[in-house]
Amino acid sequence: MSRVLVVEDDKYFNKLLSDHLFLSGFDVESVLDGEAAFNRLQESKEEERPFDILLLDMLLPKMMGAELLTRLNEDLFFSALRKIAMSGVYKNDGEILQLKNLHQIESYWTKPFELDQLTAEMQGNPIDKTNRSYKKGMLTEHPIEKVYFDCYREAFTGRLRVSREDQERRIYFLNGHPIAADSTALSESFGQQLVQLGFISEETREQASQQMVIEQLHFGEVLVKMGALQKDELFKALRRHTYQLLINSFISRQGNFELEALEEIPEHIARVEFNPFILMLEAQKKLIQIEALAQLYQIKMDMFPSRHPRMPQLLSLLNLSGGVQKLLESLKGEEPLKQSLQRTESKDREVLLRCFYLMESIDMLRWKSSPVDESSVTEFAYIDFRKELKESPPQTTSETDTQLVANYMDTLNQNFFQLLKVSEEATTKQIEDAYRKIRYEYHPDRFENKLNGQSKRILDDVLARLDKAYQTLSQPGAREEYLKTIKEISSDSAADSKRYLKALELFRAGQKKLKQEDFMGAKEFFDKAYNTWKSGIEYKMYSLYSELRSQKKQQNEKDFNKQLRKFSEIVNSHGQVEVGFLLLGHLRRLNLQVEMARDAYRHALHLNSNMKEAENALARLAGEQKRKINFIKGIRFSTKKIAKYAFFFILALLSISLYSERKQLVENDPKVLKLDVKLLKDIVPALSIRTKEDMAKIVTETDWIEKVPAPVLHAKCRQILDTLGSYGIIKVYIFENRKGLKAFCHHEGVQRY
Repeated sequence: MSRVLVVEDDKYFNKLLSDHLFLSGFDVESVLDGEAAFNRLQESKEEERPFDILLLDMLLPKMMGAELLTRLNEDLFFSALRKIAMSGVYKNDGEILQLKNLHQIESYWTKPFELDQLTAEMQGNPIDKTNRSYKKGMLTEHPIEKVYFDCYREAFTGRLRVSREDQERRIYFLNGHPIAADSTALSESFGQQLVQLGFISEETREQASQQMVIEQLHFGEVLVKMGALQKDELFKALRRHTYQLLINSFISRQGNFELEALEEIPEHIARVEFNPFILMLEAQKKLIQIEALAQLYQIKMDMFPSRHPRMPQLLSLLNLSGGVQKLLESLKGEEPLKQSLQRTESKDREVLLRCFYLMESIDMLRWKSSPVDESSVTEFAYIDFRKELKESPPQTTSETDTQLVANYMDTLNQNFFQLLKVSEEATTKQIEDAYRKIRYEYHPDRFENKLNGQSKRILDDVLARLDKAYQTLSQPGAREEYLKTIKEISSDSAADSKRYLKALELFRAGQKKLKQEDFMGAKEFFDKAYNTWKSGIEYKMYSLYSELRSQKKQQNEKDFNKQLRKFSEIVNSHGQVEVGFLLLGHLRRLNLQVEMARDAYRHALHLNSNMKEAENALARLAGEQKRKINFIKGIRFSTKKIAKYAFFFILALLSISLYSERKQLVENDPKVLKLDVKLLKDIVPALSIRTKEDMAKIVTETDWIEKVPAPVLHAKCRQILDTLGSYGIIKVYIFENRKGLKAFCHHEGVQRY
């Protein structure tokens, strides 16, 4: 077995190369910089276990590839070492020939290249590299998962175009990983998404769009220049936008695709790394509902799943539980699916089935129907898959938050060695392996739509600490300095932990005061919590909220309205904090600004679809007009006759006012578009459909939604959004006739009321 040392500073491409070579029969080690490569080669000399092949990127940190090759060529011990270079810099044939002669390089590979071709050459079976073509075709014949997998397998660098009718998505790949995306659809534009996510207002978007044309700058650059967004906020917004576009690319199952190889990604393309396999798994949850998954299981339950030899390489990228991963790795086609599921814990069965269908879609798993000896088959009771899922629901948002906060508390008490779970004597390779593993456990893709605002910032802090730990411990000089100050660091970490716990304690005390309507007492606790832990922006918002409640209680309307405007600006400047929009909704409602309150609650739900307080507030607002009328019942006059006439007179005035307002806002609004109910005749029993901008209001028959099971409603909402997508609709409110708001549909889920 040939020993190979892979030297590549891109950690993802490094892993891709290493895994591919390992599965092709090589004994592989890898490092991330030139200095580490030189040290490892010297160690192999001392061990008298030389490497057979050096696969080397020419552009490396700490020691460039050219310098490393020069040192190796001066040592006779490495004269038999096969040197294979790769880079995206040298492209001219003359330069490449000169490079090969100067450094005694066996072959040179220009990025991007196909891994199968490289492997074949390393094995002594070269393939013609000039015959290289990139695919194009129809998604109905070549599933989008297979396209992504082909890009990953071939370490593709370039652009994937997915077009349907007059709309096109462009997805950029770097070394097989999606890093950026854009779309020609107005509803998927970056500016529109920023408005929907609450990062900027519609007015700011329009102003930035105009300024972009004048100054010839990119939209994000203009926002930063205007002061509408900070750079870190822009990055978070870009990540959310790109994530949604990538998920949408899987959900859209029709259209044409074309892969276009690029020598390098254009400089203006902002790069955000994503794991393609986690994206596929997340998209599959939106595509295959529980009911459909149960049906698929019944179809396959007596068949025998058999894995491709390379499947274990991909399983390590999916963050699976130990039991699921072990079972998938051990598949040999010797037992039917129902038997595999029977020996799997209930909570893992949904994940297991989704992995089966994902691996099948990329040809990493095949189903066999060959019978086995009946005497060796054990009878298993029928598994009601839907029942099992109901008994073992997936982890909720609050559970995820709690687990993350608990882990965060642990990290605050740990030094860098403890954080990466390595000893102080750990080698650079051990540190690298540990960092990769734990960094992957905290990859943001795993927590998408499962964290609240504060938890998202906690996750950012954890990732920053992990990156800092790796940067420090992987460099010998920095590591020695760190060891000298480790006691002081441990002391600081303990202090951080105490501050965080103290802030939580103060915050809970403030919430108790808030429930007692002791607003200034609550403000005092919230201020102390914020001063103790500055990362808790929610504490600051609760402090301002308490102050405003106090002013309202004291009927200080002038100061209240002035401070409310400031509070609104602060909330919008922290567009990812759903608590801010929740509190803003409470204040708007307190100020009788019902529509503005409703918008704030909806925004909070958009950021965190599991926020029950915002759901309940919206449900209460749905009957707001009816409750307004009820105040008339409290009117008391000296005589019954006056009371009777006054009641009907005021009721008539209020009805006329409400009818006039409704006619003005809905029927006479030029932005409101009435659609034919036949559009949705096969989906919902719609009585009327009205749209305005990116929203739609559907009125259905009375008591329809109550009869619809949750999974079915979820599927119907997805169908409605797909059907109305051509009208730019991304949010749908479903009302039952004479009963009011009953459901809210959006691309991230469904809420019932």
